[in-house]
Amino acid sequence: MRQRTAINKTYVIGTLITLSLCLAGETLKAGAWSRDKGEVFLSFGGNVALFDGATRPVHYDPTLYIEYGLTDRMTVGFDGYTSDATAVVNGFVFLRYPIGPEESPQRFAISLAGGASEIPGLALETTGRLGLHWGYGLPNGWLAADATSVVGLAGGEREAKLEFTWGQHLTERWTGILQMQGGVGFSGDTYAKVTPAVMIALGEKTRLRAGLVQAMTGDRGSALTVELWLTF
Repeated sequence: MRQRTAINKTYVIGTLITLSLCLAGETLKAGAWSRDKGEVFLSFGGNVALFDGATRPVHYDPTLYIEYGLTDRMTVGFDGYTSDATAVVNGFVFLRYPIGPEESPQRFAISLAGGASEIPGLALETTGRLGLHWGYGLPNGWLAADATSVVGLAGGEREAKLEFTWGQHLTERWTGILQMQGGVGFSGDTYAKVTPAVMIALGEKTRLRAGLVQAMTGDRGSALTVELWLTF
C-alpha cells in the first residue's frame, strides 16, 4: 500500500510540474508589482493533507494574506502564517513601495513590516521584517524573486527566506505556478521545498490554487496545498 501511495504521489507531482511548465498567458500581480489604488487582494489556505509523515519543513502551515492599494504605488497589507510544524506563528503589517519606474517589464520593490512572532521557549516577540522583491513580466507569464529577513527586536532572533516563482497562463481560466523556497528558521535549521501548482479561475475575481509541496530537506515529506485567491 505504501509503494502504491508513493507511485501515485510521484505521478501527481510529475503531472503538476508538466502543467506548470506548459501553461502560458499574462502576468498576475504579485511581489514587486503594486496593487491598484483601492484594490483589495485576499488569499488564505494551507496544506490540507500530509504524506510520508511530513512534519518539517512541510506541515499544515495555514496562511492569511491581505493587500490593499493605498495609492497608485504604495501597497499595504497583513501577512500571517505558521512555520516549524506550527510551532512558530507570525503576523506582520507591511508597507511595500516600488523602486524605479513601473512602465518597464522588470520591477523592483522594497517592503517594511512590523509585527509579532510566537517562538518556542520565548514570550511573544516583537519582530521587524525587511523584504526585497523583483519581478519580470514575460510575454506568456512572469518571473519573481522575493527575499525577506525577520529579526526579533528584543532578543535578536533571525529568520530568512528566499522564494522564486514562475507563473504562466494557458487560458483566462487556467494558470500554472512553479515555486521554489528556501531559508533559515528561527531555530537555525536550513530548509528547501518546491511547489508545482495549478490555478483555476472560478469567477472574474476568484481563483483556486492547488498543488503539492515537496520538501527537499528534513524528513522530505510532502503535502497537498490549497489556497483561495480573491480580488475586490
